[in-house]
Amino acid sequence: MRKIVILCVFITLFSNLSFAADSKPAYQMVVPFQDYEIVNVNRNSYITQTGDWETRRYSLYSMNGECILQDEQEIRFAYRNPSIVMVKRSSGWGVYSERGECLVPCRYTVVSVNGDHCMALKEGVYLRPGAWYGDRVLYSLNTKKIIKDIGYGDEFYFGELYETDPPGFKSLFDGSSTVVYNGENQMILQIPCENSEEVSLRNSGRYASFVTLHMEKDDIYYLYSNRGRLISQGEHSLWALPNEQYFVESGEPGRQVRTFDGDIVIPFGTFDVILGNNGVRPRSDICADNYTFIVSKNGKYGIMRLPEYREKCSPWAKNAVDAAVETYNIVPADLRGMWEEKCNREEFCRMLSQTVRVITGKTLPELAADKAAAEFIDCDDRDVSAAAALGIVAGTGSRQFSPSAFITREQAAVMLQRTCLFLQIENEGQPISFSDEFQISPWAKEAVSYVSAVTVGNNGKLMQGVGNGRFDPQGHYTVEQSIATFVNLINY
Repeated sequence: MRKIVILCVFITLFSNLSFAADSKPAYQMVVPFQDYEIVNVNRNSYITQTGDWETRRYSLYSMNGECILQDEQEIRFAYRNPSIVMVKRSSGWGVYSERGECLVPCRYTVVSVNGDHCMALKEGVYLRPGAWYGDRVLYSLNTKKIIKDIGYGDEFYFGELYETDPPGFKSLFDGSSTVVYNGENQMILQIPCENSEEVSLRNSGRYASFVTLHMEKDDIYYLYSNRGRLISQGEHSLWALPNEQYFVESGEPGRQVRTFDGDIVIPFGTFDVILGNNGVRPRSDICADNYTFIVSKNGKYGIMRLPEYREKCSPWAKNAVDAAVETYNIVPADLRGMWEEKCNREEFCRMLSQTVRVITGKTLPELAADKAAAEFIDCDDRDVSAAAALGIVAGTGSRQFSPSAFITREQAAVMLQRTCLFLQIENEGQPISFSDEFQISPWAKEAVSYVSAVTVGNNGKLMQGVGNGRFDPQGHYTVEQSIATFVNLINY
């Protein structure tokens, strides 16, 4: 009998999972297909719609099927706090928790939620999108009380309470090519073309982490990260999910979901529709918690969840990455999975600090505790300040460090040389002669020679070339390249 029970439990647990071959990520159906339409979803609950356009009503359900709010005029997840719902009744708009607790009574013309606050408008008059005129009050959703009477006005925003979205991409046509810049105004792509209409650009996701380019001439779509790395290309429209682990191909066959490594998790034809949610508009293309999606098949609706997944590093870097993560713990959590992306100056310093910790037992801030802190007007990171105080890094001028700028190979060489001198690591080997030595900036020549002479491991070098005898001084250092160098430094 016990064996039968265990078998039944095993079957029940795994009956809603769909597995791909070779241990690829598997999606899970967390809400089975049902007849009523699901229009919005977050990680813990979802909103359904019944009736036609004239008679439509909305209900809120938990993922286990419990009805929390039923037959309301309208229900929306709050834009920046999807655990909160905005509810419309005949008496007006109000705010509820996703467990059904009333936080703001339904008596206002319009409400807007940001974090733990709600701005509510009494007897408001609509002026234009985003602007109303009326008497405004500010609620605390924690105390469920009005904490500020803002008064009459025609602006319906949170001011300093409101957190703006990060800037997106932009492109410029310079007469012979389309140049693409990311939100930091760094050039990430330059695409030769005959006119500005050959290349169309759009942000791929609300968080501006990716960009999709469409080459009209070849009718090919390209998906790039905001650091200029090509993720995929093909004949179908491509857009990345904000979890930064999956992307979607969308075309006449429907939609297909793939990992950034290229593995197909949901093939074309699995579902008729795959929809996400950004907490405001039903059926938008971004999911509230980045992993949960509305799916439909043959007129029925369900909810599917993707597993968390981390992109693999390049094969050549696997040993170094494994050692850096599992043995030395020098890679911050937010960089794990970004192996092939360009590394910026602040990220390099953060990993450098942890590398020094492995070698000396202390991080850079601990070693610089008795020194005057270096201050930059554009960066307050403790590792950067400590590295500057110890003479390992310098700014880019005018008291700026440019933390988000991609680090170049010659900049990395200078930081590594200064680190070696600080740690009293000798360059006892023979420096490498590079064919593009004439391209190395004068201030970096000594450092490049130094780091290419430091012998590590089995006659390897602390920093080597990129092939064909080149050092590529102005080229950018990727996260995994930086990690390999730091592991070399540890193994000196």
